Amino acid sequence: MLSMCALERSMLRVLASLLFVLLLAACGPAEVSLPATRTVPPVSRLPRAGTAQPIATSQGVDEAIAKYTTEIELNSRNADAYFNRGRTYHDKADYDRAIADYTKAIELNPKDAGAYYNRGVAYADKGDFERAIADYSKAIELNPTSTDAYYNRGDAYYRRGDYERAIADFDKVIELDPEAADAYSSRGNAYGDKGDYYRALADYDRAIELDPKSASNYLNRGITYKQKGDCNHAITDYDKAIELNPAFASVYYSRALCYETLKKPAEARADLEKAMELAQAQQDPEMYAKAKEALVELSGN
Repeated sequence: MLSMCALERSMLRVLASLLFVLLLAACGPAEVSLPATRTVPPVSRLPRAGTAQPIATSQGVDEAIAKYTTEIELNSRNADAYFNRGRTYHDKADYDRAIADYTKAIELNPKDAGAYYNRGVAYADKGDFERAIADYSKAIELNPTSTDAYYNRGDAYYRRGDYERAIADFDKVIELDPEAADAYSSRGNAYGDKGDYYRALADYDRAIELDPKSASNYLNRGITYKQKGDCNHAITDYDKAIELNPAFASVYYSRALCYETLKKPAEARADLEKAMELAQAQQDPEMYAKAKEALVELSGN
C-alpha cells in the first residue's frame, strides 16, 4: 500500500503530464526553424580611371590589351599604359595580372591615388580584404576627399566583420556626399549585423528616400523588420522589392520566413518554390540549397 507521501508524488506526476499535454494542444506544432538569411553584402564600386586615360569602350578587351602592351613596349615607363592595361585585365576578372600592372603603375607614379584604389578593388575582388584596406587607406592619404575609397574601405571592413570601422567610413562618405544612397544602405547593413535595428531602419529609410527604385533597400529593410519581430511590415517591404525586381530570389526566400512565422504554410511553400526556380535559373546554388532545405523542413511539419 502506498504511503501518503508516495501517493502525493504519484498524483503530482500525473498532473504534470496532463498539464504538458494541454500546453501542447494549446500551442500547436512547433514552428519550423528555417535557415536564417542575411542582407546582401554591398557591392564594391567599379574601378575608376583615376588620373589615367580612360579605356576606349569601342575596342574589345583583347584589342585594348594589345594596344596598351604596344605602348609599354614603346615606352616601358608609361605609367598610364600599365594602369589602363591593368584595368582591362580587371574587366576580364584576371585579377593577378591586373594587380601586377597596377603595381607597376604605382612604382612609376607613387602619387597616383587611382592606381592604389583600383589595386584595392582587385584585391577585394580576390577576397584579400587586408591588402584591399591597405590600398584604400593609401588612396585616401593621397586623396582625402575620395568618397569611393572611403566607401570601398568601409565595404572591406564590413565583409571582414569589423562593423565599427565600416560605420566610420560610411559616416565619412555621408559627410562628403549627404545624398550617397549606397552609403546609407551599407551603413544600415552594418548596424543591422550589430543588432542596432533602429539605426539600421533609419538608414534604410533614407536610402529608400534617395533611391526609391532599389529592390535591395526594401529587402534589407524587410529583413530588419523581421529581425525585430515585425513580419507585417517586413512583408510589405518584400512585396515592394518583388514589384521592383520580380526575379529577386532572396526576396521570395525572406518572405517565406515571415509567412512561416505567421503560420501561413501554403504561402511559405509557394515562395520557397519560386526562390528555388529563380535560383536554379540564375545558377545560384547557395540560394537554391537554402530554399530547398527550408522547403523540406516545412513539408515535414
